[in-house]
Formats: sequence, structure tokens, C-alpha cells
Amino acid sequence: MNTTYEEKTDLSEEESIRASVPEKWLEFIRKATMMENVFMGMVLSDKECVKAVLDIILKINLTVIESNIEYEIKSVNGRSVTLDVFAVDSEGKRYNIEIQRDDRGAKPKRARLHCAYMDSSALKKGQFSEDLPECYVIFITENDVLKGGLPIYNIEQVVTQTNSLFNSGLHIVYVNSQIKDNTPLGKLMSDFHCSDPSGANYGFIKQKLEYFKYKQEGVKKMSSLIQSYIDSQMEEYKKEYSLMWIKQGIEQGKAEMKKESSTETAKRLLKMSNFNDNIISEISQLPVEEVCSLRKNANIQS
Repeated sequence: MNTTYEEKTDLSEEESIRASVPEKWLEFIRKATMMENVFMGMVLSDKECVKAVLDIILKINLTVIESNIEYEIKSVNGRSVTLDVFAVDSEGKRYNIEIQRDDRGAKPKRARLHCAYMDSSALKKGQFSEDLPECYVIFITENDVLKGGLPIYNIEQVVTQTNSLFNSGLHIVYVNSQIKDNTPLGKLMSDFHCSDPSGANYGFIKQKLEYFKYKQEGVKKMSSLIQSYIDSQMEEYKKEYSLMWIKQGIEQGKAEMKKESSTETAKRLLKMSNFNDNIISEISQLPVEEVCSLRKNANIQS
């Protein structure tokens, strides 16, 4: 019988983890895979891990000199976009890696938007459009969004010819994470769906899974990041509803904001499929029955 990594964990360290990390976060962390944005981001906060993933997906050998997670780029008009993973190689080429569990988030125009923001920050004063570096936007998708059956797609070659005709340097790549064959890319996608370090194919992913799931320092970092993410979402809701408080009256506005933000929070957390209904209920302050109903309507498995 195979032994899971959890069964190998040192008992004293496990006791320390459980004493310092809320059970609701630990349950999620242990079940999480790299298909969760927050977990993938922590694993790919390491430049060498980003290099390894890009080398496998693009079948190249590059040197990553800069890597950032949750990288925000602002435009001149005040709008901004946040990239899951942003990297630059030694030749100045720019890379954006995005996990997309919802097919609607993997539209080509979204890639175009992300590339536009990366381009806007790429040129220094005095440089021209000809100086723009090559730009890669890589969608690792939950499903085969292009319905073609192949594990990797390049929009520039398959969907439209404009980029290749004009040699724009824009590359939009789709990786179907459901294809987990015995190829290097298939093994990588298998690892992206792996929750137990013992089952990982690649050593760099196994090492990170061990650290963030079963080492006290790593688990605490992950727990803190999840809490920060939830807090930031709640702050966004508060800003959105501040005008409603003024227009409708403070008490009525508060009641509407609480109901709406709880529902929206629950919907967001449902996309992180390793959260169970009880955890989502506790975080969003929405009754478990309503969470179950939202899950059923969204056709998301618990």
C-alpha cells in the first residue's frame, strides 16, 4: 500500500502546525493543488520553478532574471491588471502565466489585455514600438477551452494568422491541464493537479508541496496568504458598497452589503474547489444551505 506524505509527517511538527494554523486553512492547504491560484503563486514565487515550468511548456531553455506573483501593472488612466505570475528572461522576453478554472476567464481578448499592460511597462523613454520585447501569455486551463483535444495551443498559429503575418512578437498559449499523459508536459499537468507531494513527478514541485503543506514555516506562510486574500476581497466589497450606504441610508446599506458581499464571497470561494461548504459558510457568513444551493447552481462538485 502506498504511504501518503501526511502519514510520514513528523508528529511533533504536525502538532506545532495544528497549534498555530486555523483548522479551516489547514484543511484547504492539505487538499490544495497548483490549480488553485493562491497555491500556484506561492510555488512559482521561486524563479527556478518558473524557469522549469516555462521550459517544459514552451520546450525551450531560458534564464529567468525576474519573477513576481500577483504582479499589478497600472495604466496611465488609473486602471490596473493583476497577473498571477509575471517573469522576464535574460533576453528581455516577458511571460505571464495564468491559472484559469473558469472558461470565461481564458478568452483571447483577456490575453490581449494582459499583453497590452506588459507592453505599456516595457518601453523606456526614447524607445519605439520596434523595441517591444516578445510577450507570452500562457493560460493553464481547467478544461479544453479550444475543444481541439491537444494539450497545448498557440493562438498565433491556430486561431488567427494576424500575429504570424505581422510578426508582432505576441504569443498566446493554451495548456489543457486535463491531458496528463507520459510526456513532459503531461507529467507537469499531472503535478498541477497533485495534492500529495508523494505523487509528484517533478522534484521541484514535490519539494514545494512538502514545504507549503507539511513544514511549519511554509504552512504558516500559506495560511497568512489565504487570510490576506479573503481580507482584500472583503475590502473591495466595502469600497463598492460605500456609496450605497450614503444613498440608501447607513443601516439599510450595511444590511444589503452584508448579504451581497457574503453571496459574492461564497461564489468566489466555490471556484477554489477544495473548500468545503462548511468552510465557505464560516468565511462568508452565509448559511450552509445557501452555500449548497450556490454550489448546485454553479454545478461545482464538493
